[in-house]
Amino acid sequence: MQPNKLAVKVKILLLLITLLPSVMALAQNKITGKIISSDDKKPVANASVQIKGTTTGITSDGEGNFSISAKPSDVLVFSYTGFLTQ
Repeated sequence: MQPNKLAVKVKILLLLITLLPSVMALAQNKITGKIISSDDKKPVANASVQIKGTTTGITSDGEGNFSISAKPSDVLVFSYTGFLTQ
């Protein structure tokens, strides 16, 4: 008996939908760093790190450390009140 073509297409679609989040997760890299002031070389606590063009972002800890997941093609934007955005 030949399988129903629609059933096969539905199974393939479900497989792709299931695998897509895994593939997307693999395309992300964890970027870590430490934000320091160029003036006095001290850590900048509570600075914002955002992926340009998105609402995805984090805040550095008390020692200026941060960690964010981003694609290799993403651009990170660093900002802090009183400092020039870079």
